[in-house]
Amino acid sequence: MSIILILALGIGANAAIFSILDPLLLRKLPVQRPDELIAIGSSGSLGSLEISEAQAFYTYREQSQVFSGVLAFAPQTDYEIVRNGEAETVPGQVVSGDYFSVLGVRAIAGRMLVPQDEQSGQVAVLSYEYCRRAFGSNQAAIGQTLRLNNQAYTVVGVAPPGFFGLEVGKSPDLYLPLIPRGSGHNDWVQIFGRLKPDISLQQATAALEGTFADTVRNSSLPQVEIDQWITRLSLNDASKGVSELRSQYHLAVLIFSQYRLAVLILMAVVLLIMLIACTNVSNLILARAIARRREFALKQALGADRGTLIRQLLIETGLMISLAAVAGLLLGHWARSLLIAAISSERTPIVLPSAIDLRFLLFAGGLLAITMLLSGMAPMLFASRLDLVSELKVQTSGSAASGSRFSSLGVIGQVAISVALLVGSGLLLHSLVALETHDVGFDRDNVLLVTLGPRAIASQPPNVTEFNRQLLNRLKLNPDVRSATFSRFSPISGTETGINVAADGYGLRPGETTLAFFVQVSPGYFQTLAIPLLGGRDFDGRDIQSPQRVAIMNETMARNLFGNNDCIGRHFKLIEGDRSLEIIGLVRDSKYNDLRESATNFFYLPGVSPEQTLQIRTKGDPKILVSSVRALIESLGTAFKIGAIKTLHEQVDESVRLERVITMVCTSFGILALNLTCAGLYGIVSFRVAQRTKEVGIRVTLGASPATIMRLVIGEGLLLTTLGIVLGSIGAAAVSWVLKKMLFGTGVADPLTLVAVPLLLMLSTVAAGYVPARRASKVDPIVALRYE
Repeated sequence: MSIILILALGIGANAAIFSILDPLLLRKLPVQRPDELIAIGSSGSLGSLEISEAQAFYTYREQSQVFSGVLAFAPQTDYEIVRNGEAETVPGQVVSGDYFSVLGVRAIAGRMLVPQDEQSGQVAVLSYEYCRRAFGSNQAAIGQTLRLNNQAYTVVGVAPPGFFGLEVGKSPDLYLPLIPRGSGHNDWVQIFGRLKPDISLQQATAALEGTFADTVRNSSLPQVEIDQWITRLSLNDASKGVSELRSQYHLAVLIFSQYRLAVLILMAVVLLIMLIACTNVSNLILARAIARRREFALKQALGADRGTLIRQLLIETGLMISLAAVAGLLLGHWARSLLIAAISSERTPIVLPSAIDLRFLLFAGGLLAITMLLSGMAPMLFASRLDLVSELKVQTSGSAASGSRFSSLGVIGQVAISVALLVGSGLLLHSLVALETHDVGFDRDNVLLVTLGPRAIASQPPNVTEFNRQLLNRLKLNPDVRSATFSRFSPISGTETGINVAADGYGLRPGETTLAFFVQVSPGYFQTLAIPLLGGRDFDGRDIQSPQRVAIMNETMARNLFGNNDCIGRHFKLIEGDRSLEIIGLVRDSKYNDLRESATNFFYLPGVSPEQTLQIRTKGDPKILVSSVRALIESLGTAFKIGAIKTLHEQVDESVRLERVITMVCTSFGILALNLTCAGLYGIVSFRVAQRTKEVGIRVTLGASPATIMRLVIGEGLLLTTLGIVLGSIGAAAVSWVLKKMLFGTGVADPLTLVAVPLLLMLSTVAAGYVPARRASKVDPIVALRYE
């Protein structure tokens, strides 16, 4: 039973991680000839840009020299859809009219979008899953009218099951046509091209240089942004789709890399756990085989050849491993759901296809075969090398000693792997603590966040200023509210807006950028978030009502632009729009998008927006205000819909959700590895004590004390552990190097971790060897000397 449990844990963990790793990193898109697809982007002085102006798509679409087709799509976004008088929010995507034809995806009902739809723009294609959920059948949806963001769309087709678009981890419920530039929601798109069969990536790059130059000339960006992002053409393989793109003012931020690294780390961890499990199981089966060596020798004496013995062991091992595989796959399916739920969040939702497919079954079969090979190798070698004559003698232990040496090597390997896992877990744990306790520049406690947006069913655009005024006045009457304010987005929400700026008399240093980030806020923002005002004044009602000519700046931006914090009354200019702003206040640096980010240029503008976040600082637990705030907002009319309601502390915690999951899983597996290693140590020490009973009896007869016997037995276990620690230090160094990009507030050579892990293993070895050592110290010499 212990063998089945150990292997089930290893198989289940590997199956769960592979079922996530495969669709995220390995599997190609479910479209026709995915190897022909390339992503068309650009790069400049600040890096790569995978998202392009929509106008560039029309330029590339005319290029027939290298492409058999070109498509475009905007990043997935949420739409409020009204059907049968009821509203719901669904994910949708704007795509070009030839999106589906270039991909070779056919409708399961109705038709897909065509280029002519880009002119009308009032049609939609539904995903198979949403169609079944909303209409019950595919044909029932065709011709239906949906109101999306207060506009009518006619359903013309249904996509086939299993098609999720080109953004891995996303799954739009509806697809809308790309319409001419100026609509606002699709001015920036991702462009894919399908290369002609006889065109290589290098040939395409050379052939498209002239077309790319046209897109640069036609760009609406200021020259400084062109230099930063679109001076060189960039073509990349897109057969596996693209990562999630998060808009950052005409920039695309690649956040998929963190999932790539996280999943690869978890896959490496579970493979190491599988190796430990197989080694442990191999030791257990080998110990059983050694105990049965006389049985095997007797069978050989009666005519059984070595192949028969090996087949017997294979059948016995295979039966146990098969049972473990069934249990492990069930465990893996359950663990996969838990893991996806753990890493997916409102900020970065993850949608993956079903885990059970041919690739998964092939992986499971290969894993089963490797497990059987690794677990049964040592017992099979032992059975094939039995010396018939010596094994039938009464007092021989040569083969047992050989098996013991193999088991010792297995224990050393387990210790080495455990060292690497525990060092990695220790570094991640230290990093997570540093992240969660890091000074973010604002007070995250006792703040409630309420996301608001205009309702699609509203008959006219809402009066945001009046709505905000009424809501704040009503909130002031609540004795549990200290202060309240609005902003376009709240800190650490995953949203950024950037623009290039300039200051009189300021010259850029080498490698420096003019890019600065900003957010629109209402008066009282800094008081509510407890961001210290270091100089000047806060915004007031006059700044909200008058044209925006003022700004408040953080310390880093003031220092970078003016050389010191003496910036009050000075001016800087927004390059896009050529608008000058007077600095009326200076505030302390704080985190805006990510806890890991360094202090960056950031400024605040006064203003209101239909898409905004209400921030309320409370006197106690913010959660107690949720129902009353919801009722208050609903009492002010139906112009605004309520989105997510959470605390600022929860939002900050959610930003390190991935790090927390990785740390939790790695730590859990590190503890599992330690327990398996201790079990292996206990088994090998017990086995050696049993094999050396006669030797122990002789030592006791010659005057050895119980303490001496205990030191002898435990010392052998410590020797194996020491050898494993030395070997594992090499693996620990490699693990630290891989993890260095994920670490925060600690180096790869963390002294605490490097001291604690070997000490923990030494103490575990003493604990594992204590019982066998104590048993050996109480051996009766007379009984031991008669031991066969």
